Amino acid sequence: MSQKMKYRVNAKGQVEQVSAPASWLLVLMTLLFSSLIGAAVYLWQQQQPKHALPPENAAQMHIPELDWEQLMLLDYETGKVPAELQQWLGQRVKISGFIVPLDAQDMALTEFLLVPVYGMCIHVPPPPPNMMIHVKPEKGLEAGYWIADGVWLEGELKVQKVDSDYGAAGFVMQSPQIYPVTFENGSTSLETSQDRFSTQENLAYGTHPRQVLDIWYYPDAFETTSLILFIHGGGFNSGDKSHLDPALRRLFLDAGIAVASLNYRYTQEAPYPAPMHDAARAIQFLREQAAAFNLNKTRFGALGVEMGGGIALWLGLHDDLRDADSSDAVLQESSRLQAVAGLSAPTSYDVRLHQRLLNTTAVYPPLLDLFGISDVKKIHQPEYFALYEEASPVTHVSIDDPDVFLYYPRQQALKQNPRSDIYISHVRFGEYLKQKMQAIGRSYAVHIMGRDDEQKNQDLNEALLMFFLQNFDNPSSTPLL
Repeated sequence: MSQKMKYRVNAKGQVEQVSAPASWLLVLMTLLFSSLIGAAVYLWQQQQPKHALPPENAAQMHIPELDWEQLMLLDYETGKVPAELQQWLGQRVKISGFIVPLDAQDMALTEFLLVPVYGMCIHVPPPPPNMMIHVKPEKGLEAGYWIADGVWLEGELKVQKVDSDYGAAGFVMQSPQIYPVTFENGSTSLETSQDRFSTQENLAYGTHPRQVLDIWYYPDAFETTSLILFIHGGGFNSGDKSHLDPALRRLFLDAGIAVASLNYRYTQEAPYPAPMHDAARAIQFLREQAAAFNLNKTRFGALGVEMGGGIALWLGLHDDLRDADSSDAVLQESSRLQAVAGLSAPTSYDVRLHQRLLNTTAVYPPLLDLFGISDVKKIHQPEYFALYEEASPVTHVSIDDPDVFLYYPRQQALKQNPRSDIYISHVRFGEYLKQKMQAIGRSYAVHIMGRDDEQKNQDLNEALLMFFLQNFDNPSSTPLL
C-alpha cells in the first residue's frame, strides 16, 4: 500500500504531518464526522453555534454576521442567488461554524471547509453545497483548533463551486481570518451531547441477574443512530458494565453514536459459551428494541477490554446466531457486527497455541473456569481441544467478517515461559489474527495499535472513534438481510 505524507489533528488539537496508509486517509481527515446527511440536518438545527457570542475584538464585532440559513437560500442546482443573499457577496462578513481540514503545511491550515455542524458528514452522501464554504488562503492559517471548537470565519464571501473529496462547496471565502467562538456558557468548545441523549440503566436482556445493560441513546435524532456495545474485562469472573471509560463514552456520544454497556454471567457458574452468548443476546436484544432506542440495525459495533475484548472478537468473527424459527423475538435478530475492537484482547483461548505462539507452559487461570475444568492438570486432555477451538475468535475467521481494531500496550519481546498475566494480552495474538485474515484475502482487515503510537500523539480513543466511523460508513461485513 502506498504511503503519502498527509496530516492529522493530534490530541492537542494541532495539525501535524504523518505518514498514513491511503485507506485511512478519509478517516484521518474527517476525524469526528458522522455519516448521514439527514442526521446532519437534525444536528444543524440543534447544534449550530447560534448561541455564539460576538468576538471581543472591536473591529471584528462590526463585521456583518451571516447565519447558515442565509447561505442555504442559494439554489445550488441553478446557481440562482436571491437578493437576501446577493447583498452580502463581495463584502467582508463573518460566520460561525466548524473546520474540516483538507490540507496543511508547516503546522498551518492551507485548505479547509467550514460547515455549520460539529458532526456533519463529509462523505457519501455529502451535505449540499450551500452548507459548505471552501477556504484556501494564500498563506496558511495558524492551526490549533480541535474539531469540537467553534470558530468564526471572516472574509469576502463569493458564490463559487469547488469540488473536494468530501463533496462540492457552493461558496468560497477570500482573504480569510479565523478566530475562536465563545459560547453563552463561556466555553470555546461545543458541548454537543450533554442535553440531547437519554439514558436507561439495568435493562434486562435475559433472565439472569447479570444479564442487564445500560444504554445512552438519541431518542429524537432525525435519523437512526449507530451503536457501540462495550464489554468489560475481568478474567470472565469479575468486572462490571460501569467500567466503561466516561471520556470514551462521551467521545462516541459527541459523534452521534449510541453506546451500551453490559454485564454478563461469570464463568464460575456459567462456563463457555455463556459469556459469548450473553454478548450476542445483548446485540440481538438491542436490535429487537431498535425502534425504542432509535438505532440503525445495520450499524452495530462492539468494543471490549481484555477478556471482554476476546468476547467482542468472538462475537464479531462468529457466524450469525440468529434463529429465525425461535419463539423468542430477540433470538430472531442478527448477532452480526459491522465493526469490532479489542483492547489487550486474546484472539485464542487454545492452550496448545499459547505454548507455540507465546513460548510458555503457563496456563492463564481464568481459562479453567471458562472451560469448566476443575484441575489444571486436565487442561491438556484431548477431550477439551474442540472446546478450545470453538471458544477462540481466530477459529471463526471468514471472508465476510467485519474489520477489526486491536490495541496492545505489551509489544516487547517475550522471555522464556512468561507469566500468564503477561502473555495473555500480548501483541502476538493480534499478529496471529492478522495473518489468518490475510490468508483468506482480507489483507487490511486488522488494524493493530500499540503504546508507541500513543506516544506519537495517535490517541487511542480518537483512533477507536475513527475506526468505528469508517466502518459504519463502509462496512466490510456482509449486510444484514
